[in-house]
Amino acid sequence: MMKKAFIVPDVHGRRFWEEAKDIVSDESFDRIIFLGDYFDPYDDEEEMIEHPRLVEVFNQIIQFKKDNPDKVVLLLGNHDIHYLYKNPYCSRHDDENEDEYCNLIKDNLDCFELMHIEDIECGDYTKVLFTHAGLTSGFLKSFVRAGYPKDDIVELTKTVNNNFLASKTHENHVLSELFLRVSRFRGGNYSDGSIVWADLREVVPKRFDFDDVYQIFGHTRSWFPTIMKRYAMLDTMECYIVDFDESKIINTNTKKEFPIV
Repeated sequence: MMKKAFIVPDVHGRRFWEEAKDIVSDESFDRIIFLGDYFDPYDDEEEMIEHPRLVEVFNQIIQFKKDNPDKVVLLLGNHDIHYLYKNPYCSRHDDENEDEYCNLIKDNLDCFELMHIEDIECGDYTKVLFTHAGLTSGFLKSFVRAGYPKDDIVELTKTVNNNFLASKTHENHVLSELFLRVSRFRGGNYSDGSIVWADLREVVPKRFDFDDVYQIFGHTRSWFPTIMKRYAMLDTMECYIVDFDESKIINTNTKKEFPIV
């Protein structure tokens, strides 16, 4: 039963994730969860992050996972998946270093998950689902049409992760058609984006199929977190503590607290 988690949102080569090193030995934290997006830095931030830094940070995070395999969870985001599947249409895609990034992910594939779920006790919620961009009701239907379990979120998560890891040739794997789905909100042709591509505007709580599941994801860069009923979007270049016993989310930089409702 998860009581407290430390969340590292989209990294993109930044070093704020290193705060996780300071709490990894703190037994009050059940998990340290990275929400994905290790590559493709933004070009409008103060610090310009070059290719060697991206590789260095990625390798450090992989080693952190290997040193703490049961405590650290690494998810993949759209800025990782598009290298794995050799899809050049994501913004800021680095054509020059595509092969290297692809191989870095492939060589460490067993370190990653696409979805992660835990049991909790927090108000009406009994489970918390972690993905990069959020699971929408519409994309859940895409999973079902592809033969994935419909009514059991735990079994769905397990099946997605197992199928993902079972594929050794990801460039042409059937999963790529699912995970590269981009909605019209992000310039794509689908009505619903995938768990690595869903736009924040797609994650409408009243449409989600599992009333007892709380979602935590990143993907939509913002100065402030978006914390609503049934979900929290935390891509603000800062780490967060999620305390399910106290039903709150804490920004580790500002110390501001947000209720889980």
